[in-house]
Amino acid sequence: MDTTMSGGSIDKLNLPELSLGNFTKLVALAFQARMRKYDDKGNVRPEYDNSKEHTMERPMLAIGKPGIGKTEIMRSLLQTRFGLPKEAVVELRLGSMQESDITGMPAVKETGRVNEYGEKELVTKFAELEVLPKVHKNGPYGILVLDELTTCNAAVRSVALQLLDSSRSVGQYKLPNGWMIVALGNGPDDGADYEEIKTTIISRCAGYYVTADWRLWDNWAVSHGIHSAVIGFLRKEQGRDLYNAEGRQEYDAQVANPRTWEITSDFLFVAEAGSTNGIIPDDLVDAVCCSGIGVSVGLRFANFYRFKQSLVPLDEIESGAALTKYSNDNLKEEAMYLAQDIIARDFVRVALECRKDIEKIGANWLSFSKTKTIADDTTPDDKAQILANILNFVCRYGKKDLSWAQMTLETINNVAIKEKFPLAQYLALKNTKIYAKASYYQEFLKDNKTLHMLMQRERGVAL
Repeated sequence: MDTTMSGGSIDKLNLPELSLGNFTKLVALAFQARMRKYDDKGNVRPEYDNSKEHTMERPMLAIGKPGIGKTEIMRSLLQTRFGLPKEAVVELRLGSMQESDITGMPAVKETGRVNEYGEKELVTKFAELEVLPKVHKNGPYGILVLDELTTCNAAVRSVALQLLDSSRSVGQYKLPNGWMIVALGNGPDDGADYEEIKTTIISRCAGYYVTADWRLWDNWAVSHGIHSAVIGFLRKEQGRDLYNAEGRQEYDAQVANPRTWEITSDFLFVAEAGSTNGIIPDDLVDAVCCSGIGVSVGLRFANFYRFKQSLVPLDEIESGAALTKYSNDNLKEEAMYLAQDIIARDFVRVALECRKDIEKIGANWLSFSKTKTIADDTTPDDKAQILANILNFVCRYGKKDLSWAQMTLETINNVAIKEKFPLAQYLALKNTKIYAKASYYQEFLKDNKTLHMLMQRERGVAL
């Protein structure tokens, strides 16, 4: 954690600085603790130590620049880490809401009693609206995200304050016990609308000033199908332009951030789909690549994207022809980073086909995957060769760029997890037929003992 107070938002709010990835880890710990405390009916589990209760109820607050992925990462956390449905995250965009949007409209109702004067007693009640999480609709566990806390008006913020308080309630509504609250907002110098938040709010939360986290976003981008050119560009430069606000110091200019990179990715897919053979006309590349992220970063990205013309064809990689046709020196670095995500997805695609072929003959893939090797006679020869050829191509280039090869193997794993096939990357290690054909892969693992040992430890594979 960087606790250096270097001016701007952090100084004014007196919050420690934390990467978005580490903030997410803290949220995960707090959420895990809540799940351990409460059962699915909201009751405190008998084994729970009540002396720790105060640590469980504290909401968390993340202040940071707009568009870095604060809201989206909450959704991803509960789905990937805890296996909860999308309904387990409820987001309230406070900046566009009115007080009644949360509390409901007041209604005067009779209590059924009369006062000392013989008059019917009346009470004002607020109708619960569907915007707030309920167990029957959203499940017993989840996160209520109070977004745009620094943008909303004073009335809405006062309602949010009630939810942030120890009662965790507003009107007749009370947040289910299995739910935690994460409040999000922008700082005073972050280039977004800002309404000063008072100590009354900050003091109720475990608060942090969060910064963009490239590796966290990269994992998210792979699992959510972000365009391979976007992923490759940011990887080549180690995430330098994931957040780049060049030109915004004095103007409301376009900014490169996780949100606008996603917009650019979407436009790339659309433009390629409408172009002949999926190739965007060169005179339109600049316009497409600058569409979401602005000119300062977009033109550099456009120059990178043009290396798509230099990609090694997948069929040549799969057949093994690329190993003899191209030397490492002839492979352009930009094109290789462009190809990372494409190669990884192709490997997983073939591995999935291989699994289907194994299961067609009545074999159980999972039972094989738990053993040291997969019986060679269950693996089709053609697909075994393709998988070996892909690994050989990746690992031969790894001699020139080790980080590229390691990241490609990591991408294979991330794509496989998304496809609910986490063992795809390790297929070659468990199948002697594939492993014997993957000579460059064998050499790569022997030359990189750390990676080799990690794979042995995590999967129990002996080479």
